[in-house]
Amino acid sequence: MIFTPETHLKAARMVLEAAEAASGAKKCRLESLARLHQLRAKQLEAKMTSTTIDEPNEIATANVPFMTHWIREPPGVFSVLEAWEQYLTELLSLPDSIVTRAAIKSAEEKIAAKRAEET
Repeated sequence: MIFTPETHLKAARMVLEAAEAASGAKKCRLESLARLHQLRAKQLEAKMTSTTIDEPNEIATANVPFMTHWIREPPGVFSVLEAWEQYLTELLSLPDSIVTRAAIKSAEEKIAAKRAEET
């Protein structure tokens, strides 16, 4: 079974959420596993080819290693709505890549959940 970068990023998110609830050695192992999923997503994105109509055979630039230091850690699960909205604004200003798209989608889901909690 071959996983896409999005699948690895989703798995990393799920493992990080589980790590927040854990403690001690288990927390360290889960955080390490999440980092491995994020690394694998970066590697897969670097190998992917462009799907744009005007440049079908162009190999996508491996911009992920350069972008990861731009993307800061997302706010915590219990952070306020404004923190998530600020995080989303920062993500939208970054260059497009699979990593930023996945982070944007995750932030939008958290914002929608926070808004639903407030109503």
